[in-house]
Amino acid sequence: MSLEIITKTDFNAFKLELRDLILEILNNSQPFKKDILSNDELMELLNVSSSTLRKYRVTGKLTYSKVAGLIYYEYEDIQNFIRSYKTNTLSKNLNTIK
Repeated sequence: MSLEIITKTDFNAFKLELRDLILEILNNSQPFKKDILSNDELMELLNVSSSTLRKYRVTGKLTYSKVAGLIYYEYEDIQNFIRSYKTNTLSKNLNTIK
């Protein structure tokens, strides 16, 4: 094994190059988003069982499409479903203090 000695200038140049590379990767990366998710994909995403998804469908809380016996969900509908459970914990905490 051979050792190489680098100068402080070399190290600083490496840091700047690495920082630029990381920023480029972060700026070019896209968050996970599919337009349509299958039943299995949504179960995994929400960490719920198939019976829980069935309950959401039957009660009309979550809209879906059925194609050739398979159930699919639109991403926008999933976002709306999740937003419907959004709560403001600050106002809840203030109400319990009064």
